[in-house]
Amino acid sequence: MTAAKDDYYWAAEMCAVIDAAARVVARGKDTFFDPANSVEFSAARMAVIDLDVAAAKLSHDYKAARPDLPWKQLARTRDKYAHHYEDIDREVVWNLLVNRLPALAKALRG
Repeated sequence: MTAAKDDYYWAAEMCAVIDAAARVVARGKDTFFDPANSVEFSAARMAVIDLDVAAAKLSHDYKAARPDLPWKQLARTRDKYAHHYEDIDREVVWNLLVNRLPALAKALRG
């Protein structure tokens, strides 16, 4: 029998996804924006999707205790990245990777 996965498990999963996204950033902006290279961009898209999947498993109480975190925005972004990816601006994704995700990880790690 496996142990139940609680809020701390899912928050840690979100941090692991953000850490993986940081490895995309570490490859550099030139690599990310290279039109011949779609690997980093695809990885970034999947990171946002995976973040929302984990966030959706967090309890209402966990989210309510952290109203300053962008729960609804994360879900909207995931929807766009999963279903309307042809309209995604790479600059917006880069900003998310460089600025917003590290801040989210810091808040989750408390």
